[in-house]
Amino acid sequence: MAERRLRKELNELYKLQPSNCCAWPVTGDLMLWEATILGVRDSPYYLGVFSLRLKFNRNYPFMAPRVNFLTKIYHCNIDFDGYICWDLLSTKWTALINVSTILHAVCALMREPNADDPCDELMAALYRDNRQEYNNNAIDWTLRYAIAPSVTLPPLQLQCQPVIDFDGQQRQYMELNELPHILLLLPQRLGGCT
Repeated sequence: MAERRLRKELNELYKLQPSNCCAWPVTGDLMLWEATILGVRDSPYYLGVFSLRLKFNRNYPFMAPRVNFLTKIYHCNIDFDGYICWDLLSTKWTALINVSTILHAVCALMREPNADDPCDELMAALYRDNRQEYNNNAIDWTLRYAIAPSVTLPPLQLQCQPVIDFDGQQRQYMELNELPHILLLLPQRLGGCT
């Protein structure tokens, strides 16, 4: 069931093509995805490019994926290993939440940290008591770890094949190993969550 649901979500993400984020399976493994989120406007993360990993288990969508940032980020709800301390991915998880919802909710969390339920209490205290210093630290980390001025993208070569979808419709789909190349181009088009 997990792979069927993930395949459907991947198809939906491809159709929606959100301007601020993208996600894809790693080397064709539907249970392990990577994602990219562009830094959120009106936040200290603006202009940064943040990579995340989503690890699904066989009980998905009834059990939340493990989500962590691969890019270092200064945020009171994200620990130094990149794991997100967040009730949406634990006690408030429901099977209605999908990858797109997770990515957009992470954008919202980047815009508005939850200092009442932090991973790092010292960062949360700084956020509450001295927002300017917190933002300066977050900007410094964004400039240091999330700006990639010299990213070289591989050539884009698409090969679509007709596939019978799970609803019986014949559609054209890209090979999973080609999908990341398209999604890597996405961050160059627009900047930040809107």
